[in-house]
Amino acid sequence: MTLRGHSYAVDSVAWSPNGKQLATGSADKSTKIWDIETGKELLTLKGGDGSPSSVAWSPDGRQLAMGSGGVLKVWNMPAAKELLTLVNKENVRSVAWSHDGTRLAAGMGSALKLWNALNGEELLNLSSDADLNSLAWASGDTRLVAGFLDGTVRIFAMDVQDLVALARQRVTRDLTQEECRKYLHMVRCSPIARSY
Repeated sequence: MTLRGHSYAVDSVAWSPNGKQLATGSADKSTKIWDIETGKELLTLKGGDGSPSSVAWSPDGRQLAMGSGGVLKVWNMPAAKELLTLVNKENVRSVAWSHDGTRLAAGMGSALKLWNALNGEELLNLSSDADLNSLAWASGDTRLVAGFLDGTVRIFAMDVQDLVALARQRVTRDLTQEECRKYLHMVRCSPIARSY
């Protein structure tokens, strides 16, 4: 089967979780959804400020994320209703949903960003000395692996609750907001509750 409809190179493809649809992102600045049984184009999504370099279905198949230029968009499917628009200065190169569908990670230039997929709240912003090229969640969503353009692969612990528990055991004072961002990779910290 050959699917035709894009006018330029196809940069990203993703199967829907049920295997019945395919999302394709193209340099023609569109994302298309295809019925894989018939080969019929179901709809075309536009948005962002460049070519869709990464498309990813939520685990339940009800949402589609698309990175285009410095914009990450999330649509409700199949209605194609735009749910979230997240903007960044750097181009989105990779998008990955957590297995539970609650978090969305994106490689945006040299930053690894993590959002609450339900409300768009930024949860994490890690910077690197190299640009991210690919992302994948580990089973259980406790780790996130990132491939970088400098040839390195880095694995990040994503179970923030474990990191917070460790901090509560070892820290004798509340963390400053700067320490919170630097060590726990959280945008905001709540005061550490102590039992002494």
